[in-house]
Formats: sequence, C-alpha cells, structure tokens
Amino acid sequence: MKIRKAKKDDVGRIDEINCQGVVDEVRLQFPKKTKKEIIKDLGKNEKERLKHLNKEIASSLEYWVVAEENGEIVGFGEAGINKKERKKAMIDRIYILRAYRGKELVR
Repeated sequence: MKIRKAKKDDVGRIDEINCQGVVDEVRLQFPKKTKKEIIKDLGKNEKERLKHLNKEIASSLEYWVVAEENGEIVGFGEAGINKKERKKAMIDRIYILRAYRGKELVR
C-alpha cells in the first residue's frame, strides 16, 4: 500500500470511499436506519458534497492523503489546521475500504 498527497482528480474516488465509510458509521450509530435510507440521504447532497471536497483539497489549511494498492485508491485521510491557532491541527477523518483494513504499509 502506498500513501500519497491527494490530487483534485481523486475527489470522485474519495467521495465514493467516504460514502461507504459514512454508511458503515451511521449503521453503527443508528442500527434501525437501513443502508438504503442512508444511501438515499447521501444522494440528496452529492453535488454540494463534491463541491465541498474540491474546496477542501485545494485549501492550504487542509492536508489530504490517499492510500493506493496497485494504483487503485482504497482509502483516504484528512487533517486540518486550526484557523484561529495555526499551530494546532487535527485529523478529521480516515476511511479505508473494508477489504484493505489492517494491511501493512509497504514503502
């Protein structure tokens, strides 16, 4: 698995992986909510979500990386710098496709 800085061209794949991660996360938090309901909700704001992702990846206050296996993006991570206190940053989200979780990073 290879880790590299995300590019604008990666936004579509990042969004796909993000949506899969959101489905898993919401189902854990709200067990009565069906996968179909969650996907329907995600579909309602796809255009806005993609616009937001493009803006974040281009921001100097955000740092995005993708994980690749054999040239395919299988996960991503995002860290952001605190706008008020530029010395502080936080990891905001990390999603890895289920099939690739727990794999060793090869450099």
